[in-house]
Amino acid sequence: MSASTRHSNAERRRERDECRMKLSRHINDRLGISVKPFNVRLNPRPNDLYSWRILPGQEHELSKIFEKNLSEHSISIFRMLSKKVGITFEAISAEASDLIPGSLISLSTPQFSFTSEIEKLQDTNCSLSQQAFNLNKSLEMELHHRELAETEAKQLQEKLKNLEEQVQIYSTTADYFQNIISQCYTALDTTLPILEGLQKLTSLNPNHITLDIQTGPPSDPGGP
Repeated sequence: MSASTRHSNAERRRERDECRMKLSRHINDRLGISVKPFNVRLNPRPNDLYSWRILPGQEHELSKIFEKNLSEHSISIFRMLSKKVGITFEAISAEASDLIPGSLISLSTPQFSFTSEIEKLQDTNCSLSQQAFNLNKSLEMELHHRELAETEAKQLQEKLKNLEEQVQIYSTTADYFQNIISQCYTALDTTLPILEGLQKLTSLNPNHITLDIQTGPPSDPGGP
């Protein structure tokens, strides 16, 4: 026997033993049944306390594997079984397998954990999808309200700006008229004393004032 053949056989034994170990551990974790690794079988005997169940859609491929003894398979099958145990197939109690003839029964039975797990995952996915939808709608509403608030704030700022401009115009206009009124009061302060003086003169000698207005000043009596 060549060195390469011995190495290949050793590797095959190692992969087979590791596969038996993982299947044994799965049976114990799943059912609480202790089966020594070298006693693990893909096609259990009638007196064994466990059997195997395959995920729907995998029956055609895996059922052929479970028809043979574990030791008859190749390294690739050992690795596949080690990787897929509990995922595409799992251990069930012998009582559960008795419900349907044959050691490999369909996963469509209500007792199968894969189905219940899939249903739970589907329910969880549906719930998460609904939560995501609700959050998305809430976010859209929040963004819409924020846009409305920003638009309203801009409109109020524009109105405030217009009001400030109008106040400035009114203030400038008020200052202008205040200046006009001030000038009028100043003119009145100057004019009123003159009018009062004329009024006094008129009241003292109205005829003289009238004559002076009509004929002008009197002529000099000593003139030519």
